[in-house]
Amino acid sequence: MGTVAAMGQRLDIQQRYTPGAAVHAAVGEWVGGDALLEGTVERMAEVAVRFARFVAQRADIAEVTPGDCEAFVHAHTRTGAPPSTATLHFRRTTVRAVFRTLRHLGVDVGDPTLDLVLGPRTVRTTRPLTDDEVTLVRVCALGRAREPLRAATAVALAEATATTREIPLVCVGDVDLAAGIVRLPGAARVDARGATLTSWGVGVLRRHLAGLDDGDPVLVVRGDPTALAAQAAACNLLAGLLDTAGLRAEPDVRPGSVRAWAGAVVHRRTGRIDAAARALGVRSLDAAADLVGFDWRAEL
Repeated sequence: MGTVAAMGQRLDIQQRYTPGAAVHAAVGEWVGGDALLEGTVERMAEVAVRFARFVAQRADIAEVTPGDCEAFVHAHTRTGAPPSTATLHFRRTTVRAVFRTLRHLGVDVGDPTLDLVLGPRTVRTTRPLTDDEVTLVRVCALGRAREPLRAATAVALAEATATTREIPLVCVGDVDLAAGIVRLPGAARVDARGATLTSWGVGVLRRHLAGLDDGDPVLVVRGDPTALAAQAAACNLLAGLLDTAGLRAEPDVRPGSVRAWAGAVVHRRTGRIDAAARALGVRSLDAAADLVGFDWRAEL
């Protein structure tokens, strides 16, 4: 990590923490907790450390104000240029992840980015989350006071391309942790398929499965998993996590944005929209392209 090292310990909530010490602890938790996606660790850590330096005049991280956060997010880049929309969102997500992680570690801080509104990234109805936003959603799921592993399991299944209709239907027997695969049952306009879990998802499911009662066959919902209320519960769970992450205010972010991220990852890795369509279980290449945000006409 270079400038940061993993700490992996709960902090003393009675102690005051300088921004530098607080960021060090938060980033250490990301690394030690395996919440960050490969490739995002260095970038988010770098931005977090820059934020700590930006607000270093504050004696305590709890003294950081919404104005401090807004000034940092909108600060010009190192070249003196105004930040791009993507940079604005990345900075805000990183700072928000710092404060969410500190709360998870037991530090009594709020979220000074809560009312920091940015313009949407796209004009689409549903866009894929970015890697850093997925990281933030993971942090929010595991930081829940009530059943964090059940919430994280819903995220893990969505990261494996599950729809909100499929999430309630996934049973213990559908999961093969050794292979890193989950069997998704399909739904209206979505084919049944074997789906690849993320490495984070494998870890979450391993812990969740270990804590389930023998008579509890389904992973996420309680009650009848085939009922429409079960789908609503799964949708509301993901929506609540997106709200906690401060992303629901953006008109192009919806519960399907996690699944869309998974399809976009496949498309980036393979360069093939048909591979993304198969992973998502959709039969239309246009539908897959729309979901992952790929404008194939622009590539002609």
